[in-house]
Amino acid sequence: MSRSRRKRPFFGNTGAQSERGAKKRAHKRLRMRNFMAAMQALRDEADPEIESRMRSVSDRYWWPKDGKSYRPQVADSPEDMAK
Repeated sequence: MSRSRRKRPFFGNTGAQSERGAKKRAHKRLRMRNFMAAMQALRDEADPEIESRMRSVSDRYWWPKDGKSYRPQVADSPEDMAK
């Protein structure tokens, strides 16, 4: 991928390279909550209430990148526009 370039200058707001760890923890928490709801429903012989949104178990405010923003002034350097 030596020739691939970004088409638009969107960059993370902090120096963090990735949110991978936070995403893994949030998905694990969501899967565990759904598993516990299913087990509780089996015990009570009821329909489980399955959570489908990661927002219900995690707050993106505490993730490392804190979102992305459009920064055309950074796009002047070719190193920053490389993927």
